[in-house]
Amino acid sequence: NVHGNQTIILLQNFNSTSSIGTIRDDVVLDCKGNMVNTSVKAISVNGERNNTIKSCLIRTSGTSSYGVEYLSSAMNNLIFNTTINTSGTSAYGVYFSSSHNNTLTNTTLNIPSANDTISSSASGNTLINTTFDRGNLSISGSSTVYVKWYLLVNVTDQNGVPLANVSVNITNNTNSLLISNITDNF
Repeated sequence: NVHGNQTIILLQNFNSTSSIGTIRDDVVLDCKGNMVNTSVKAISVNGERNNTIKSCLIRTSGTSSYGVEYLSSAMNNLIFNTTINTSGTSAYGVYFSSSHNNTLTNTTLNIPSANDTISSSASGNTLINTTFDRGNLSISGSSTVYVKWYLLVNVTDQNGVPLANVSVNITNNTNSLLISNITDNF
């Protein structure tokens, strides 16, 4: 178990048949691009708050070997710039259970045998700029999961010069207007 108020830096790949452990309040786990490779649940956050998991490549291969699980009121945690691959039956990428306001940002979930993300009695969890299979998002009970994307729009003329005061309209696939705005003055 990793206890709070510290930064843990993974200096090399972690290959094991056991979990990296349970993270406690206010921990930053920075994998620095290294791999956490295990046949069980890779990382568990059970009732803890304000943790960050970043720059990790997480791979699990066992049955029910979740990449990351958030349990029992785990709140305000962040997964950033991370790739999660699981290959076992019921091996979800991220499992939210009774956990709230957790965020995945700039993360990729590659989960061929189970749901990329499952949410059970969890609310306010958000995926921002996260790549996953929309058909593999499982939400049950009173759960909410928000999916958001950043969009940067750059309007230029044929010479590449930014244009000011240009109307930009964004519509969805049914042509309903989602947002309308004017580019900034340069």
